[in-house]
Amino acid sequence: MGGLSAAHRAGLVHRDIKPENVLVSTEGRIKLADFGLARAATHHSGTSTLMGTVAYIAPELLSGEGADERADIYALGIVLYEMLTGVQPYTGESAVRVAFQHVNSTVPAPSSLVPGLAPELDELVRAATQADPTERPTHADDMLRSLIAVQEQLADEQLDFRGAQERRSRQEPSAAPADPSTAAIPSPRTTRSTTAPMSLRRPRPRPSRGGRGGGPHSRDGCGGGLSHHSGAEQLG
Repeated sequence: MGGLSAAHRAGLVHRDIKPENVLVSTEGRIKLADFGLARAATHHSGTSTLMGTVAYIAPELLSGEGADERADIYALGIVLYEMLTGVQPYTGESAVRVAFQHVNSTVPAPSSLVPGLAPELDELVRAATQADPTERPTHADDMLRSLIAVQEQLADEQLDFRGAQERRSRQEPSAAPADPSTAAIPSPRTTRSTTAPMSLRRPRPRPSRGGRGGGPHSRDGCGGGLSHHSGAEQLG
């Protein structure tokens, strides 16, 4: 979240927020990678070519509108849902079916799939994944403040709730078929991303090998720095 906040403060929209672009270093530092699709937040020109990953793409992009910071917030909300439940909210037999759900459906509360999750976590996801971008937080800084407030309100056992893992352990393991929900538009060729449910408790910082501070990629004391990763995913 800190890395995305730094990007937004620099006037950049990432446009491809997904678990594969969130990296954790051996020192425990979290970095936001792959800015190959990033654009200036003031650049709103439409395009006939969709860019991004269909499982995390904001409805306004599918409707042909330009991307601003709120499109990143929507994708972040989908990632948060996946962290809490271990699955994506929308799946389908084709990328078009998944895209249709983003435009015409409401992201369900994580607790509807994993009973026992705190209502505050449901509210974080609900706020970030509103279909109308004017009803979402406008900037990653706003989302970061909300996340910190929830961390302070909830007890460690609520943040470490393992209901999703227990649910998955009760299911029979089976080979998952290819799912286009994680495919780059318009070619749904990759397999479904499987994200293990994660704790939202603030991790203990590990000492950096480079000495004090967050390293050359830190911004304004954010826990996550910006890292440019080559091999940007450009679609169409």
